[in-house]
Amino acid sequence: MKTRFMAAHFFLWTISASFLSYITSLGLERGMQPADISVMIAAFLLSSFAGQLLWGYVCDKIGSDRKIFLLCGVCAAVLFVITYFAPDNTSFGVGYVLLGMFYFPMGSILDSWLLKVFSFDRKTYSIAKACDSISNGLWMPVMGVGIARLGHGVMPVAAVGMTGITLALAWGLKDSRDCFSSDTSDKVTVSQAFAIVKHLQMAILLGITLLCGLAFVPLNNLKLLLIESLGGDVAFQGIDAFGACLVQFLFFLLAGKMKMKEAGNGLIAALLLFFAAAFVFLAAPGYVWILPGSMLFSAGYALLVTVTRSYVGKLVEGKLQTTANSLFDAAYRSLAGVIGMLYSGSLTQAMGAKAMACLAGVYMMAALLLMLLFYRKMCLKEI
Repeated sequence: MKTRFMAAHFFLWTISASFLSYITSLGLERGMQPADISVMIAAFLLSSFAGQLLWGYVCDKIGSDRKIFLLCGVCAAVLFVITYFAPDNTSFGVGYVLLGMFYFPMGSILDSWLLKVFSFDRKTYSIAKACDSISNGLWMPVMGVGIARLGHGVMPVAAVGMTGITLALAWGLKDSRDCFSSDTSDKVTVSQAFAIVKHLQMAILLGITLLCGLAFVPLNNLKLLLIESLGGDVAFQGIDAFGACLVQFLFFLLAGKMKMKEAGNGLIAALLLFFAAAFVFLAAPGYVWILPGSMLFSAGYALLVTVTRSYVGKLVEGKLQTTANSLFDAAYRSLAGVIGMLYSGSLTQAMGAKAMACLAGVYMMAALLLMLLFYRKMCLKEI
């Protein structure tokens, strides 16, 4: 069972590396402008924000992660084909936006599903997230070279194939509903879901997570523009992803050994790594320097995700775990992305690709200040 979960995590993120990671390159090939692409990605992230909150709540409401995971996977596979073969950029954008509703929530659902089945064991979770990282790191260079040599037509073929493998693995997994008694897996209400952020530590963590997303989601989505401005190309984007994911793999394994009481220090370390990454992106004299910046970011992201899941596992009751994890993922990936992508394309066109790196540094200083102000609250012994 554990091996099957790890394999599902591995193949889930090859789907993103097959299609979503190269959407900027595909959009540029179709003749779209950077500002148009940024608006399209913002709409995608808004859709994913809604999807993560909706499907996370539905999972907890019906007490089943497996059913919703499979539903989202089937819909995503269909949308990969529809989006790629769209006859014009309008229908291309619509298909891509709908993908956000179904693909992005799958990661949060699978995370919560695993944590419930294995009784919130952080070591098992960290190994699973390491599988995410290594799969993305291994597959993105393959896709980068494939696109450079064969064209973007490899994207839907790879995405649908990897989705099929992921769903086949998920089909035989133990459902989360089998891990709780009936009185804890039903009657989840909307008011209970919103009550998650009433806890001071959860509210602070949500604010920090949002600032981190504002700093790096737009920058990562438009990283190809930064790479190209420094002389690189789409093939280097794949190499960059491989190096970054290798570091993320190692840091997920390291984070799994972190004790619960060390969560506050782990969060500070993540923020410092993020700030260092923003500085490297800003100061980079050539495209090869993007790689160490990406490595620093990936190390920080591994710590941030593990710390977030630790807080949720400690402070949120079992029947609301999927909703809570989806909320944090939605804040980082989606809500922050929507806000950032609305101006990032125009900012890049007006001031250059490094302007986003400068803004990322400002956001990270704000996050560090927030963390330092509430350090004692975030480092209570029971956390």
